[in-house]
Amino acid sequence: MPRSKTRKPQLAVTKDIGELFDYPDLPVKLRQDLYVLTRHHRVVINKLRAQIPEAKNSDARNAIQEITDLLIHRNDQTEELIEGVLDRKIQVYHKARKIKAEARVDRSSK
Repeated sequence: MPRSKTRKPQLAVTKDIGELFDYPDLPVKLRQDLYVLTRHHRVVINKLRAQIPEAKNSDARNAIQEITDLLIHRNDQTEELIEGVLDRKIQVYHKARKIKAEARVDRSSK
């Protein structure tokens, strides 16, 4: 029986970096993909933390606690980068595109 060809979602992360600037919606899509990824990481970390009380060995509990603390810290840093730096860079990029488009319209109307 032949398989039906279902279209997989197109992730901006799989694009070349140069293509991000060819299409104005790709940087926003990349930001959304990264946000979903960090949210998913948080879910996995929380599931790991839920296993702490069930660990019979205190060394295992301590190891899980230490690892999840480090993962939470790293995930928080990633979220800060996405929310702070990437959002600001996307705004600057869109503003520059808008200015270029307006300049192009002004030149063509003369």
